[in-house]
Amino acid sequence: MPQYILDDTGEPIEEPDHVKWVDWCKGKWNGVMAQTLFPDGYVSTIFLMSAAEPEDGQAPILFETMIFEGPFAWSLWRYSSRRAAITHHNQVVAALREGKPPPDPD
Repeated sequence: MPQYILDDTGEPIEEPDHVKWVDWCKGKWNGVMAQTLFPDGYVSTIFLMSAAEPEDGQAPILFETMIFEGPFAWSLWRYSSRRAAITHHNQVVAALREGKPPPDPD
């Protein structure tokens, strides 16, 4: 299973050296890219740090957004890019603030 870290710009890069990957994971990193609290729960977007081998031509899935608690609890979406993950996190938060169901990613 390929392992990833984030570069200085926050973009994922594969780290083939397991010792370096473990050192990076043990550092200050906790995996959370974005987290938004609500009175009845929260939305969290994380960097997964490893991914199953992607199918031919597909990017690895490295990010995940989940709603915890509330009426849409356990809704989950996965992404291959940081940009898609953060963009959709913000869309989910905006919908929940308006009392709407969370949208699917674009």
